[in-house]
Amino acid sequence: MVSLVSGARDAIRRKDLALLYPEGYELSQQDGIVVGIANVDHQQIRLLGTLDKRPITALRASMLTEQILALQRAPPARLDILMDCETHSAALNDEKVMLSSFLSTLSQVLMNLRNAGTLVQTIVLGRLGGGIYVSLAAASSEVNIVHGGEIQLLPAKTIAAILGENSPSTACFDDYRHAGVAEREIKLGMTA
Repeated sequence: MVSLVSGARDAIRRKDLALLYPEGYELSQQDGIVVGIANVDHQQIRLLGTLDKRPITALRASMLTEQILALQRAPPARLDILMDCETHSAALNDEKVMLSSFLSTLSQVLMNLRNAGTLVQTIVLGRLGGGIYVSLAAASSEVNIVHGGEIQLLPAKTIAAILGENSPSTACFDDYRHAGVAEREIKLGMTA
């Protein structure tokens, strides 16, 4: 597996991923970026993303972009982008370049991979929102959300500032589908 992320690698074992990929998966994390493979329908797919709930900074967006660029040498049939981060960084230095440069570049290289024939699927395992949601959704074939996950186009802190601390409850999946922000809800370990 090609990896351009530096630092120590930590193997990841999670119940939700075991349910999502019952045929097996290998996933490791370096500097907050996860890379790996999974078996789906007896075929190997690629995994990439971030699951540490930390915002996407310019550096983290750049690391994701590097991983996608490495995949373009031999485009996989399918890439699942696994995400659990509320939003992109709101730090002023990151914000100055984030939307205009790093997230648009991430979206562009992901779209190039998709145009090369890769099925790109973003899977929200916890939370996803803001510019990073827009960047991934624009280039994904589909955006899917695990039951109980959240998609927020505005960060929770911003919503609370606008609506007050007693804002309405979180959206249900039908709200996401009607708004056009997710295609499927994945109910791991639940019967329909």
